Amino acid sequence: MQDYAERMTTFVSEQFAYDHLPLRLQGVAKPFYDLALTLVGQARAGHVRDTDALEDSIARLAGSRTLAIISVDKPLPHMRTAS
Repeated sequence: MQDYAERMTTFVSEQFAYDHLPLRLQGVAKPFYDLALTLVGQARAGHVRDTDALEDSIARLAGSRTLAIISVDKPLPHMRTAS
């Protein structure tokens, strides 16, 4: 299971980096990953305006049973970051 989490983390990190919004996720399931990609698409379209909101939205999708490390590494130009 640990190996799966590591592979998934690498895959997700590469995908989000390609989308110009690097995001670290660890130990997430495929359906959760797909929903996270949808949120990243919304962020790229300008519907999510700050990194905290994006991280919080993805964390809510994960639910209490999913262990995830979530952080936006490089915000989009229009996104605010917490100081």
